[in-house]
Amino acid sequence: MKSERQFFPTVLKALKNFFTKNIPVKLIALSFAVLLWAYVIANQNPERIKTIENVAVTTTGDADMAAKNLVVRGDLSELLGTVDIRVSTDVVHYKDVDENTVTASINLSSVTGDGVTMLKVQASTSIGTIESITPSTITLEIDKLAKKNIPIVCNTVGTLNSSYYMQEPIMDKTHIEIVGASKDVHAAAYAAFDIVLDDITGSIRRSYELTLYDESGNALDVTTSALSETPSVMVLLNVLPTKRVPVNLGSVLVGTELLPEIYSIEQILSDRSFVTIAAEQALLDTIPHISLTNIDLGGRTNSFVEATTLKLPHNVILVGGDPNVNVTVVISEKKQTVTLSDLAIGLSGAQDRFNYTYAQNTISIEMEAPISLLAAYNNGDFVVAVNADVSAYTQSGNNVETALVPSITVMNSNYLFLTDSQRLDDGRFMFVLYRLLADGTEKLGNVYITLPFDAININVSKR
Repeated sequence: MKSERQFFPTVLKALKNFFTKNIPVKLIALSFAVLLWAYVIANQNPERIKTIENVAVTTTGDADMAAKNLVVRGDLSELLGTVDIRVSTDVVHYKDVDENTVTASINLSSVTGDGVTMLKVQASTSIGTIESITPSTITLEIDKLAKKNIPIVCNTVGTLNSSYYMQEPIMDKTHIEIVGASKDVHAAAYAAFDIVLDDITGSIRRSYELTLYDESGNALDVTTSALSETPSVMVLLNVLPTKRVPVNLGSVLVGTELLPEIYSIEQILSDRSFVTIAAEQALLDTIPHISLTNIDLGGRTNSFVEATTLKLPHNVILVGGDPNVNVTVVISEKKQTVTLSDLAIGLSGAQDRFNYTYAQNTISIEMEAPISLLAAYNNGDFVVAVNADVSAYTQSGNNVETALVPSITVMNSNYLFLTDSQRLDDGRFMFVLYRLLADGTEKLGNVYITLPFDAININVSKR
């Protein structure tokens, strides 16, 4: 125990003497040691190893492999990757060795055919010597070189604002040539790109990247190394504002001055009252309506339907629908109303066993008809009569209210014939007259007869 207590003080005393005694001698010894080490380093210059990491691998012999119609399948830059190189150099130049003094490459000229091949990584250094390369080989899949033209398909995604109209996209090319690994080239059926419509409010011109698809519509994971050019297409997309305007029928007819005097155009109708057009906004603001190409009346006197076309101003586009419009022109003969005065009131359905007396023996009526039928009436082709219908009376009676019924009798049956009459309301009747033709019939028009009163009182007595 005593000896342990004496040990530590003894050691401390020795260390104190070492650092405090003979200091000049010790400094001289240290200086000599440093000089001796510098001399050894300067004259012997020992070798040291330095590792340069992540050196990019490049290729040589590309042209030789291409001359054999061979190509690396896949993205070559990713397949080559990087390597770590260990360089042996002397101490003096150790600090100068870096990524700029070393290179790594593989020689593609040694490739002779398609398939999977393993190529040795070759490295060089401008300082020192190469000790090792990690990894020392790179495995590549080689394929035959192929080329193919495939169509470009434009897809639209989303919905364009309803206030705008989009024309068909114009592409600077309709096909793209892909050149590369045979497996990738032959799998590609078409190239496509998407135009997103949701936020488009004006015309655009831009480049779109292309994606390759197989025949089933599956996207192909084919890199740009399989393409002869950047997979993109320049697209012009015209997007224009729209406007809904009426179809103007006011000036569609020409030749109306040739319409005979007794005819008039009653209506002009079309199967489209409004159309939607697209153009630059400044042009839209100047268009109140759209007119139609003219229809020549050509002396026609019957109603007809004829197709015509919208007259779109220059740089105006019809949005949807057919530019053709069916126009219906309703032509009718002008009508006149005449008064037939003091027509004798006759009897219809009278029986010989009765006597019929009535104070109102005549009646003045109004007849409305086309002008040509009024002329036929004046020519005696038909006559108008008004009769009191007494067919229902079976016994005597005084002041029996009896309905009045007008009638038309055709006198020229080689020219006219008559359909049944129709009672429209109290005191008003309609008759339809037709004209006989060699190949059929033609409706001449309706004759309307209006009675000032629709009944009279008749006394019925037995004979």
